[in-house]
Amino acid sequence: MNLSNIEGIKVRLIEPKFIHTQYCDNYVLNAVHLENMRILYTEILEGQDDLSDIKLMVEFEGSIEISHDISERYLADRIRPKKGEALVSNNPRTLEFLKGASALMGQSHPVKVFTTVEEAKIWLESI
Repeated sequence: MNLSNIEGIKVRLIEPKFIHTQYCDNYVLNAVHLENMRILYTEILEGQDDLSDIKLMVEFEGSIEISHDISERYLADRIRPKKGEALVSNNPRTLEFLKGASALMGQSHPVKVFTTVEEAKIWLESI
C-alpha cells in the first residue's frame, strides 16, 4: 500500500517499524521535499517524531537531481537518527551522491549504500 501522496514517490510500511521509500527516475530533491517527507514519516508513525526505532530503506530508481537549497549544513541539521538506513541505487551518479550523504548521516546512525533492494533488506533485517 502506497502511503505517499507526493508525486513520484512510493512509501510502503513493510513492517510496523520498517519503511520503504522509492523515488522515480529523475526526481529532484529540494528542501521543501525533504520537509514534506519528514512530515509524512511522522504521520505514518502516528505523530511520533522520533525515528530511532525505525529501519528505513530509500530506493532511487535512477538518476536524481539535488537542488541548490540543500547543503551539507541543511542535511546535518535535519537528520533524525534511525535504527538503520539503507540507500539503494544502481545508477553510478546517484551512488556517488548517496555515498557522500551516507558519510554525513552515518555520524548519527548506521547507514549503508547498496545496489540492490534485496541486499539492503537483508542488512536492515539483521540490525
